[in-house]
Amino acid sequence: MTDGVSQAKRALRRALRAHRRGLAPSERAAWDDAAQRALMTHPAFHSAHRVLLYRAFDGEVSTDAVAAAALDARRQVLYARVGEDRILEWVQPTGWAAGALGLPVPQGPAAPAQPDDFVVVPGVAFDPFGFRVGLGGGIYDRTLASQQACTAVGLAYAFQRVAHVPRAPWDVRLDAVATDRGLVLTRPEESNH
Repeated sequence: MTDGVSQAKRALRRALRAHRRGLAPSERAAWDDAAQRALMTHPAFHSAHRVLLYRAFDGEVSTDAVAAAALDARRQVLYARVGEDRILEWVQPTGWAAGALGLPVPQGPAAPAQPDDFVVVPGVAFDPFGFRVGLGGGIYDRTLASQQACTAVGLAYAFQRVAHVPRAPWDVRLDAVATDRGLVLTRPEESNH
């Protein structure tokens, strides 16, 4: 990645993570609820047999209501865990352990992704074209590149939507982004980008 893209991503990450961590608990709870409700309006959420989630960390939007709704609809819910090849594997947890920096890690056997899975993706910043800035490891991009048939939707607060995120050639587009202000389907890239 070029130094300019890398530096721009670091600056965006620093500012938005600080903003996210600084939310008041009442504000966070209301916005988490609204963002999760928006995510569940995506048609693929209702047709998927499995919902693949992250466990909220570092001020990310919670996925607890999404998990509860999926389970109520008798869908299988699996959580992300980083595999040895730095690609996510999906786990129906039998328990949880604290990983690096306190990241919650699901325990249990892993299952491969399936083409009709609905993947909920965390991030720090999202643009209208479906590109995102994550925590910097490229794990979701590598995973989504290998599972392109899945529907992938970002989950964030409205202030995390920006006009354009710096991107590298390997960054993967999402199908939509859900925030506390609603669900936004991504649009095709403009020709001048």
